[in-house]
Amino acid sequence: MKKDLFNGVVKYTAAGFMLGVLLIIIGLGLSYAHGFKGSWFHIFQFAPNFVIIIFSPIFLSLLSYFIGVKTEQLLLSNREIKESLVLQQINNSAADIQLKLLAKVVAQVNESIVISNGRGLVEWINDGFTKNCGYTLEEVKGKVLDDILHGPLTDKKVAKSILEKLLRGEAITEELLIYHKDGSTIWLALSIKPICDDTGEIVNFIAIQNNITDRKLREISIESLYKEVSEYKFALDQSAIVIIFNNTGKIIHVNRKFCEINEMAEEELLGKDYRAISISMRNKTVVKNIMTNLQDAKIWKGELINRNSNGTSYAADTTIVPLLDARGKLHKFLVIQQDITERKELEIELMTNKNKLQQAMQIAKLGSWEKS
Repeated sequence: MKKDLFNGVVKYTAAGFMLGVLLIIIGLGLSYAHGFKGSWFHIFQFAPNFVIIIFSPIFLSLLSYFIGVKTEQLLLSNREIKESLVLQQINNSAADIQLKLLAKVVAQVNESIVISNGRGLVEWINDGFTKNCGYTLEEVKGKVLDDILHGPLTDKKVAKSILEKLLRGEAITEELLIYHKDGSTIWLALSIKPICDDTGEIVNFIAIQNNITDRKLREISIESLYKEVSEYKFALDQSAIVIIFNNTGKIIHVNRKFCEINEMAEEELLGKDYRAISISMRNKTVVKNIMTNLQDAKIWKGELINRNSNGTSYAADTTIVPLLDARGKLHKFLVIQQDITERKELEIELMTNKNKLQQAMQIAKLGSWEKS
């Protein structure tokens, strides 16, 4: 552009200079027509303004230079304006195309998109909102969504927290249970952002809502199952000894009751070979019988003798459950035991008393026979 400006100015300057030269030639011609045939002095006699004409190339060159500069600047400015307008039209056209494309995308996404004004009144919703919540634009326009979507099971504390944060101009991300038009409950993941003007005043809210009902139901189900398992575990820990050992016989989990009966801390027991505690498991015949069942993925039940850290033995009614990995291979064993030492001692005592009674009866019969 600068080169074009320079070339244009040079052309105007050259034209002015040529015009000045032409005036000199015309002046000379006029002087000659009036009888100029002598010295230069006669030029001023027949053409008194010829001095001015002599300097006219300079004057006209300067004048044409300034005219050329202004003209070229004006042309350049007009050219820039035209280019700017063309570029703006191209940008506007591209922006229109992008807006139309964006409108199509926004209208067809599964997520709900809601635009409301600074007072929280709905101005626009997409088709995703209608699919997720059941309401059309005509049904919600100019209304506050909280009055439509919230119900008895909606968490009032979460809803209040969302409102307070938005009024402070904070963007929020929350999960909230709301009500569908048909009365059913659904879970939405909410992402709401306030839009402010140049003065900082909130003029709009843009909300993106994602239906996460399936995920929340799974989470609630898993949480309920975890709670149930925790309760079973608590009940089991209160009444039974629980040990888990791996394929090599190393203990990888024990419960509190097992630690108490063995008078050892959990850290001392983890990694220890289970056979170091179970006397019965040192018997190859017993181990073979147990492992035969377990390797066939069968549960083994029986009585084992364990020994705690102070050397005291105790009898344990034992159930060993084989645990399979995702590929169906044995990788851990769950042991559930009940301390039956007192019962075994009572059985032994009863057996001893029974034997004594039988002996006494035999002696009594023998005495009766001798007497007769």
